[in-house]
Amino acid sequence: MNVNKLLIGGAAFIFSLFTSYGQDDVISNIVVVSVYAFASWTIPKIKQKYRHNKNWQKYNCEYLLIFFFFAISNIPNIYFQSGHLLTLYIALTSLCIGIIFLMACLVFHNALGTRFNKIPWTPDQKICGGVLLTILSLGFLWFDHDYFSFHKFATVLIILIALFISGGGASLIAAICMGLGASLLSLDLVFIATYALLALSAAAFKCKTKYMSLMALMVMDLVLGFYFRAYWGYGVFDILPVVLACLIVLILPQKLERYFDFSNTILGGHLVSKNTINRNRQGVYRQINNLGNVFNEMQNIYKNLVTGSATVEDKGKLIASGIVENLCGRCPNKANCRKTQDCAKDIDKAFQKICRVCLEKGNINFLDMPTDMSMKCTRLNDVLNLTNSYVGQIQKTDESRMKTDAGKIMMAGLLSGVSALCKSFSKEIGSNVVFDTEKATKIKDRLLDVGICASDCLITKNQSGEYTVSVLIPRADARNSGAALEHVIGCVAGHKMCIDTVDDADTAGFAIVTVKTSPRYSLTFGVAQAAKDFNPTNGDSFSFLRVTSDKTMMALCDGMGTGERARRVSVLAISLIENFYKAGFPNEVIMDSVNQLLILTEQEGFSAIDVVVFSLKDGGVRFIKVGGVEGFIKRARDVEVVESGSLPMGIVEEMIPKITSAHLMPRDMVVIVSDGVTDSFRDRVALANFINNIEHKHPQKIADEIIAECIRRTDKVAIDDCTVAIARLDNYVDNLVSQKHVGA
Repeated sequence: MNVNKLLIGGAAFIFSLFTSYGQDDVISNIVVVSVYAFASWTIPKIKQKYRHNKNWQKYNCEYLLIFFFFAISNIPNIYFQSGHLLTLYIALTSLCIGIIFLMACLVFHNALGTRFNKIPWTPDQKICGGVLLTILSLGFLWFDHDYFSFHKFATVLIILIALFISGGGASLIAAICMGLGASLLSLDLVFIATYALLALSAAAFKCKTKYMSLMALMVMDLVLGFYFRAYWGYGVFDILPVVLACLIVLILPQKLERYFDFSNTILGGHLVSKNTINRNRQGVYRQINNLGNVFNEMQNIYKNLVTGSATVEDKGKLIASGIVENLCGRCPNKANCRKTQDCAKDIDKAFQKICRVCLEKGNINFLDMPTDMSMKCTRLNDVLNLTNSYVGQIQKTDESRMKTDAGKIMMAGLLSGVSALCKSFSKEIGSNVVFDTEKATKIKDRLLDVGICASDCLITKNQSGEYTVSVLIPRADARNSGAALEHVIGCVAGHKMCIDTVDDADTAGFAIVTVKTSPRYSLTFGVAQAAKDFNPTNGDSFSFLRVTSDKTMMALCDGMGTGERARRVSVLAISLIENFYKAGFPNEVIMDSVNQLLILTEQEGFSAIDVVVFSLKDGGVRFIKVGGVEGFIKRARDVEVVESGSLPMGIVEEMIPKITSAHLMPRDMVVIVSDGVTDSFRDRVALANFINNIEHKHPQKIADEIIAECIRRTDKVAIDDCTVAIARLDNYVDNLVSQKHVGA
């Protein structure tokens, strides 16, 4: 590649020897070609080295380097012209015009490189194209000959190509630009008028075939030449450039025309109709809202299906009536026991008392029998056996009913959560999306300036003013130009933006990059663990999960005991919590549902759960604790203790998590630990003071130091499974680290 450029530069130098004379011109040409060769070798290497640098893309350093080398190459010419003030002014003016021309060439060259993506011309690219045509027109005049006008040939060719590709307007503008270049050199405006008339005549007779336009242009040229004497010394040879240009246009391949044809481009319209999108959103809103009502009714039905358990008194009466019916009815001593109605009532009350005692204790023996009944009843053994049998049956029935009711309660809670989710989704979808087509056009133009060719762009704004931008770009740009995308889109939107998703598009080789308003804060995590007695398996599990673009969860689960069994229970609890949070359920519903599931699955253990939910919008944080130990907030000067509460999961059905809210400032840290850490310190105050005195600023180093101190305090052997998870709130950075990470 560089060899070819050197050959081209050498050819340009040899050609310059025929067009300029004198030692000064030769030296200037040698310097220009040398600088050009050095630039062609240097700029690609610099671009390759700094391609991922944000400032390289932000300030378009490639253009700056090209302008720098161009200025260097003109130093000898300015030096040789500095002897006279007038020639120095001319040299400096030429340098300024040359920079403008170079800028136009660079912009136009980059625009040509993006045409295969069917991107229409932006206003600045059209202007640069006009400047380029004007300068080329000025140069083409030097190639004119007595028998052939190269300038006229090039002008007619450009007029016709612009006509058949972009229409009459583009053809007229091209004609004016070509005429302007010739007029600047000859100081005669006739060129502008004649070329404009040629373009108008060709455009007036444009139809499905090219012949009428070509014939009209040639006739107009003859009329201008022979009748109006618009050309000096017009003769037979002067019609030759026009005829040759028309012949070339006739044989021009259609592939070139399609290359510049934007009539069928994606950007000719929108991704979808705005009205259709909003109308569909309203339909989805109604359906989801109705679905939320259905789930709410189902929740009420499940709640009403919960039968519950009878009171001990009612159960005692039921068992007592069964005993009387089965034993007293066939007892030969019935007449003596139930001589009067009062005696019968006393006997029934005694049986009920026995049954209540049995229900409370689980079974009874002779010592639990009332004294008067021991003296009167002759079938005490049968009474004891039958009572214990009835109570055992009722306990089994109650246990089965409790599981059924627990399932119903759990389903009612889940249905309530689903209903709330549906209502929330419907509220979000029910508001119309605001499409900002003006900013979308600016984004496409700005991306072209940094070399990213966006085939389509859709930008929407929700009710809170947050932007969501989706751009269709080549997959290579999606992988390598993330910083440039965020910067350009952020400048246009007026918000700091971050890439949310990158998805493959249906079109081969392209990707859809979704960029959203970035959160105000980001998180940096750290975690450290130590297993009890050097056990290879730690029973604690932890999780860092990015729930949404502005909400992140950190969780720690301490399973009962140690080893594989504790790990199995804690991993199950963590997995359930993660899935519930990703679905968007409220905190109370999540904890209650996970608790019921652990009970229903009959796990041989329970779990203490610490969940911390961070809001990256405003720095808010919520601690949800179920049986966990204290948490800590490490601030700049002190440590704040977050109290624990409630029993661990999997023990009782009715479980209310302790929820604590707080607000974090940048660089504040949240520390959650398992009970193995607090037991190692034996005092939460000692642990809080140790955390406060740690000088490290990175969460990972702090976690490592806490675990190291735990082991040091317990004679270098962990007395229980120990886990420390830490999150630090930072101002938003480009590399967001709050991604999902689960460990055990």
